[in-house]
Amino acid sequence: MPKALIIEKFFGEEQKLINDAETVIAAAQAEIDDIIENMTEEDDDDDIEKELKKRKKGIAEKNKLLKDLKTALDRKTREQYRKLTDAQCLDLLLERKWHRTLNNGIFALYEAVSHRIADRVNELGERYEKTLPELEAEVERLRKKVRGHLGKMGVA
Repeated sequence: MPKALIIEKFFGEEQKLINDAETVIAAAQAEIDDIIENMTEEDDDDDIEKELKKRKKGIAEKNKLLKDLKTALDRKTREQYRKLTDAQCLDLLLERKWHRTLNNGIFALYEAVSHRIADRVNELGERYEKTLPELEAEVERLRKKVRGHLGKMGVA
């Protein structure tokens, strides 16, 4: 049974905390990268270095916290495997894994067919945009124009 299913069913809040922590760490790292990228030669290097060290230390602390959160979640997940009942196993496997996979596959197939049909309808719409009488009238107009040009050139 995939670990992700156990986490999703029983430990959603813990996973949300981990996701939030990863978002905060990524944002802090982006700020550091932005500071480094926007540094100019006029900037006071000592102040910026102090600020960068302070922020990097904060990121290291957050990374440690993130690692601890992940370790705790992993431990809880392993413990939960032993506690699963047959009904919970069936629910996880049938409802969350297999039905979801089947539904996603059916939806993807439906979407692909819908796109192909829409593309084909658009193609046919472009191909048959003008009616036969409109096309015949345009051909006749162009025929007269060509004859006029040929007449000016002296070709009969």
